[in-house]
Amino acid sequence: MSPSLTASLKQILFSLTILNFSSVLFAQEITVLSLNDSHSRMYEIPLEQNSPDGKINGGAARAAQMLDSLKQDDSTLVLHAGDFTDGSIMIAADGGGGDLNLLKAMEVDAAVIGNHEVAFGPEGLATMIQAAEKPMVPLLCSNIEFSDADTPLGHSDDALEALYSESPKEGGFLHRSYIKTLSNGTRVGFFGLMGEKVLMPDSIPLQFPIRYREVQKLVDELQAEADVVICLMHASAGEDEDGNLTGEAGDLARHVQGINLIVAGHSHSIFGLTQVPDKKKEWTTAAMEAGDDFDTVAQALLVKTDEDWMVERIEHHAVNESTPASPEIKAFIQNLRLDVEEQYLRQFPQIGDGKVFDALAELPFTLTPEESIKLVADSMREMADSDVAFCTPGGDSALIRTQEGEQVTLYDAFAAMPHSWGQDGTHGGMLYKFQLRADELRLLADFGTAFLGQMTPDMYLVPSGMEFTINTSKLPLRRLQRLTLKDGTLLYERGSKGRDWKVGKHDLYTVSTSLLTLYGLKYLSETLPLLDLWPRDEEGKKVKWNMAVELDDFIVMKTDDSGREYPVKAWYALASWLYEQGEIPAQYQSENSDSRILDLASAQ
Repeated sequence: MSPSLTASLKQILFSLTILNFSSVLFAQEITVLSLNDSHSRMYEIPLEQNSPDGKINGGAARAAQMLDSLKQDDSTLVLHAGDFTDGSIMIAADGGGGDLNLLKAMEVDAAVIGNHEVAFGPEGLATMIQAAEKPMVPLLCSNIEFSDADTPLGHSDDALEALYSESPKEGGFLHRSYIKTLSNGTRVGFFGLMGEKVLMPDSIPLQFPIRYREVQKLVDELQAEADVVICLMHASAGEDEDGNLTGEAGDLARHVQGINLIVAGHSHSIFGLTQVPDKKKEWTTAAMEAGDDFDTVAQALLVKTDEDWMVERIEHHAVNESTPASPEIKAFIQNLRLDVEEQYLRQFPQIGDGKVFDALAELPFTLTPEESIKLVADSMREMADSDVAFCTPGGDSALIRTQEGEQVTLYDAFAAMPHSWGQDGTHGGMLYKFQLRADELRLLADFGTAFLGQMTPDMYLVPSGMEFTINTSKLPLRRLQRLTLKDGTLLYERGSKGRDWKVGKHDLYTVSTSLLTLYGLKYLSETLPLLDLWPRDEEGKKVKWNMAVELDDFIVMKTDDSGREYPVKAWYALASWLYEQGEIPAQYQSENSDSRILDLASAQ
């Protein structure tokens, strides 16, 4: 072999070695960090200045610092698996675009829309996107289907459809898929799915079907252009006792091949699985979820193997008092807070001297979760001047976030769940007042407390103005033993030979509650033939509704000092009533707590 040929071969081999070394060095691994279900909860819980023992949880500024500490380099991705909005009063910041602006400030690479993003209807999501700073975080939803027709009430998805595109390179802000090339040359393909079984009545006329063949086709398309495929999925997901992925995310993993990682949200769970779905399949799919409220960051390490990219490990990092807060994000949130006070809260009668955040944060209480939900129900009944009120721990208790024995502040009450927009055109779900018959109150007590309420907190009803005696050792629908109003009026007592009722079964009583509980009653009425728990108007006529706007006549209205009539928000009912108390009323202290639901089975 000639010297020149030998030299050439050596040069080629050297070049190939360098090329291979570069590939190993720069494309060996990528890191994925994720958040989900942060629900506008930008502040830590409780507020830092109101935690004498220093124990706090979550907070966007601390989560941002955690993300920064975990970022390796430009090969790290930050993702959000949906429900980034609708969970505290901060949703009203920047005209509704504050949550999207926060994700941008936290350098999130992509997010999927969740059911709370469409809780405002398609028009509300379009308004939120339009209010956000541009360029904004790419939003994904691959299975969104728009309608050519408006709803019977005239609601249209045309404005949102105008913001939709196949990918960011085609414009728009909500996309079917997205491919991002990292600095090391790795191409990552993203797509987003909304769970088909997620409850979202006000998203009409949008639909979110999951058809596995169509999803598989999309994954195949992404695989043709990208090295790694990640699904951002807002749907039920979890890990069973055998280590299997459950829910709609588990169904997806078992039906669709080629997804390297499912980044899940909606279940508010913390899990990480690297071998999904099972040994019968020819593929594996990893999945992870990161709790909620900025309290956890999930981290997945993807490593390049000879055949494919594989998730090597998944870790979770708690965000708490040991996590320093990012000064930049802390300042960013402070500006959002000022915007809420100056642009949103001035529309309501003032609490304190008008500096609502400060006034509320200065009044700490000590409550257990059980007592806090009673307080929520009582505030609704007091503000609505109704006979009774109901709240659900699965939803309304989020108005006051606490753990056993921890401190709760009025700020925690104020950082309440707005739940979409009110019919007054401003953020925050309304307080409603309607009528139910005595026999319907009995059904509510039986199903919501003695029966279905035993299975899930989403169905458990905590009353105000009523006391239940139940016996969970009895058969379902025979568990309610006694039903009494706060003033001592006995409505019902289980007896024999039809002598149960102490009042007229069709007597009407006023009821106040939030939109969440009304959605729960709607769900029960539509799924269980025995129940027919639609709200009744002043004449006792049932109102069978599909969208919240049909409940306008039930909104609680008040008049301020100037004579102006205004609708009462659920959060305002709680915050203003608490502020009037000045201190925690004695009946909410554990040793003085009233017994609203007495279970004879537990008392035995």
